Amino acid sequence: PPHHTHTQAHGKRVRLRSLRVWHDDAKYYQRGEGDRTNGFLALADDGWLGTKEGRHSELLQPPFTTAKHMQLVHEQLRFVRSGMLLAALLGRQFVMPRMACLYDKWWAEHNGTIPASKMDQPIRDCPMDHILELNVLNTHQQWLPRQHSFLQHEDMPPALKQSRLNVSLREFSKSAPGSLSALVSALRPGGHGQIGSMHTLVVSSIPDVYHMLHPSDQVRFFFFFF
Repeated sequence: PPHHTHTQAHGKRVRLRSLRVWHDDAKYYQRGEGDRTNGFLALADDGWLGTKEGRHSELLQPPFTTAKHMQLVHEQLRFVRSGMLLAALLGRQFVMPRMACLYDKWWAEHNGTIPASKMDQPIRDCPMDHILELNVLNTHQQWLPRQHSFLQHEDMPPALKQSRLNVSLREFSKSAPGSLSALVSALRPGGHGQIGSMHTLVVSSIPDVYHMLHPSDQVRFFFFFF
């Protein structure tokens, strides 16, 4: 029989999109929101989870504690913050990586998972609303990431799926703050070769973009990340 769920809450829509059962119009896949008209930017291999540190982290092993949950989330948020900032500097919409967390998010006391739920720890597909404050980001749509399954959604036109390029940023990973302009120039439209013209850039070895910013620019972005 058919089922119905209300979708007034931002988190529910995000979860349905992540499951690829929410259908958006073509514009949702063609370009980002507001000034994000140059396509999309994603992190390769699920960001921190795909690094050697992330794959073998003891944070994903029991016993599970609140302190380990917070540390696990913050390790991943460092990558998300860099991805969101780099996407903004390039005029692209950020695509959230797959995230992991240890504790379910609920409004009552619990031991990590909602009583009677079937959620296993660690939560390998941690919902975006467990990690980000969607009520805030929803008022700034250009900062609201697309869900981690966005690039695999059946509604994305094949031509756009194929317009994707993997780019390593390893040469910038240990750069001084002044090299941010070189990083942006290498990836923006009109930069090196075909990079800037691709619909989606999938970047690996992303540097800490926040700490490459000038202090005055860090203040501008502080509201979204702290």
